[in-house]
This record gives sequence, C-alpha cells and structure tokens, in this order.
Amino acid sequence: MSVVVVIEDTAEVGDLIQLVLEQAGSRVVRAADGEAGLAAIQAERPAAVVCDVLLPRLSGFEVCRRVKADPDLARTRVVLLSAVYRTSRYAREAAEAGADLFLPKPVEAERLLRALEPALGPTDPQGRLTDFAAELAEAREKYRAKVPERLGRAEALLDELGTGSWDPERAAELRMLFHGLSGAGSTMGLTRLGELARELEEVIDRRLERGRSPNADDRRRLRRTLAVMREAFGSSGS
Repeated sequence: MSVVVVIEDTAEVGDLIQLVLEQAGSRVVRAADGEAGLAAIQAERPAAVVCDVLLPRLSGFEVCRRVKADPDLARTRVVLLSAVYRTSRYAREAAEAGADLFLPKPVEAERLLRALEPALGPTDPQGRLTDFAAELAEAREKYRAKVPERLGRAEALLDELGTGSWDPERAAELRMLFHGLSGAGSTMGLTRLGELARELEEVIDRRLERGRSPNADDRRRLRRTLAVMREAFGSSGS
C-alpha cells in the first residue's frame, strides 16, 4: 500500500483529501503545519506528498525545496495546492521549488488522483469514488454548521485589533482564520464563502507583507464583507 503524506492546516480540507486517497487505496499520514509535515516525510519516506502552500511554521514551497534537496527524498512526488496563490507567479515559484505539480483549490477528486498516478499507479477513480459525492455533501453540511462560530471569532478579533496599530500575532491569527474559511469553503463547494474569505485574506496579507496595519478603507472593507458573510452564512440553518 502506497503512503501519501498530506500537509494541510484546515482540518476539513485534509479530511476530504484523506477520504479521496484512502478510497483510492493509499495509506494517509497527516500533518497540520510545514515542520510537522517535513518530519512525517522524513519518517515515512512516502510515495507522494500533497501539500498546501500557506501553512504555519514552514510554507509548502519551503517543504518542497527541502524534500527535493534531500538525496533520499528527491524522487518523492510533490503536489502543491493553494486557494490563494493561484497566479503564474506562484506557479513559477512552485516549479522553482521543485514541485511536480501545482494545482489551484478546489481540486476535484479525479484530478488529484490523476496528478498522483506517476507515484501511486492507476487508481481507477470512477470505480473507487462512487460514494465520494455523498461523503462530500455530508462534510459540507457539517462544515457549514461551524461557519457562524468562525465568523464570530473573526468579528471578535477585529474588535480586539481596534483602529490603531495592529498586533502582528492577532492579525496573523485573523489571516489564518480567513485562510481556513477560504480553503474549506472552496473545497466543500461553498463557493461564495470561499471567494469572500479569500478577499479578506488578501487584504490582511498585503498589509502584513508591508509591515503595516490596514488603513481606513481596508477596515471598512473587512467589516462590510464580514457583514455579507454573516448574512449569507451566519446561521447553521441558512
């Protein structure tokens, strides 16, 4: 049985990827941050790695670089995924890091398995994934029920951050919260949730990269878009 290490910080997304791979006959080892993922790769010597790009502690790009620089691991197939870094610039960075493939989220189950075939062999996704649609629908409803709590946490963080200079750790927590909503929303088929969360993640990301707090326009946009998300997804029964 082939081993695949899945490095994904959004639990719900990792659960779906694991489901796809296990139904296709692989054993899955999970990690929720880049450093833990790299340790799992070194311990397991997997046939393949599926890795998100934006991760705590060590980015997917850096994980890939280190894997490909290790003579004992260099032939490991690495597929990088991202809901945020989707432009040609990041595709080039993935290639420069040595990634075998760079795929935007959401990734269809069949496409992911095809991407891993050089390492895992033929997986016959049509034959093995007959129950995936039902599993995805169930997972979507479970995740949707969690969204109001996560929106509430985002609103609380914005209140805590206030109107002055932002604490970098709190801002990073808010960015990762939106990152989780973006990645899981897109993967679960909650397209509008994923799009709105991605917009907010990009606002904060730009400011953090520049070492600045959001300006007044950014703050209004954050509040306004959160209100839209609250209206659309603010109750578990909506």
